[in-house]
Amino acid sequence: MDTATALIIAASVALVAFAAVKVMKDVCWGAGYAQGYSDGREEGEPPEVYIPEYKQIRACAMEGMPYCLQCPDRREIAGEWVCTQEIQEGDKAMKQILKPMLFNTAMVKAILEDRKTTTRRVCKITINGSIPVDHTNCKIVEFPQKNFRGPCAEFFDRNKYFKGASQQRYFTGDILYIRETWKQATIDPAGGGFALQHIFLYKADEPIDTTGMLVEERWHPSIHMPKEAARIFLRVKNVRIERLQTPFFAERDKPITAILNEGMDIPNECKDCMGGYWKPSCNDDESECGILDDARNPFSELWDSTIKPKERSEYGWAANPWVWVIEFERITKDEALRATTRAGQE
Repeated sequence: MDTATALIIAASVALVAFAAVKVMKDVCWGAGYAQGYSDGREEGEPPEVYIPEYKQIRACAMEGMPYCLQCPDRREIAGEWVCTQEIQEGDKAMKQILKPMLFNTAMVKAILEDRKTTTRRVCKITINGSIPVDHTNCKIVEFPQKNFRGPCAEFFDRNKYFKGASQQRYFTGDILYIRETWKQATIDPAGGGFALQHIFLYKADEPIDTTGMLVEERWHPSIHMPKEAARIFLRVKNVRIERLQTPFFAERDKPITAILNEGMDIPNECKDCMGGYWKPSCNDDESECGILDDARNPFSELWDSTIKPKERSEYGWAANPWVWVIEFERITKDEALRATTRAGQE
């Protein structure tokens, strides 16, 4: 057999093998396999923890098994092999149970003091998960909805023409761990250097007594905080969508409630009004007294500080974008671990 014939035979075998794998993928997972599954992570964020909620997965029509041996996306999760590209119609194949969330130092302090129970995140609207959509043309929102990428909110213009969708990243019952500014230190509790311990320090705890510690010089940004350094855990109580400014300019006590739930402080005049008249920052005719702007402004400045300068025209306070509103409660580390363990056993 000459070299040319051998090359032709090898190429033919490779082509047949490729076609067989493709057919197997199509038979096993259908159109959903090709579409894939998006977890909605922002650029630079690490993968989240996936734990299957239901262990029954559609049997492969070709192999009669819950996964295809040839599938490149099969993966061992919680002791079981599952396909990471699986998309169920009406059934939950997988549930994200433990997710990171970034907060700046001021907001970490507010959470530690039980002042902050709500956070807002930009609702980025796209077509097919890739083409950005101008949120100013999105006038109507339908939530919750579901598309080929999973749970989402769908947006329409005034004439109810579809404009785009935003994938939902957080769900009621999710457990979040906070990523905050941190650094490491080494302590020697026993003396003599025989039982050195490595601990984490957090900028939100400053001033910190570091006597007897060998401490890193620089603080690390929250995006780089490892999971084992997490000390604050939250449970999501509710998720909704609204315009950023809506609750801050609503009637009666809604603006002051929104400001307080975001962990912001309020002027003393507002506190006196709330304590004496039970009508926060309102005149007798329930109109604003004007002091409320002193409470709004710090939050609007804080919001703009979290948005990249080049995106402020679209997602800044003045743009009044659509946002995900996530209400949460603080829980202990033990409660978080028990919740994730239960989810893994279901």
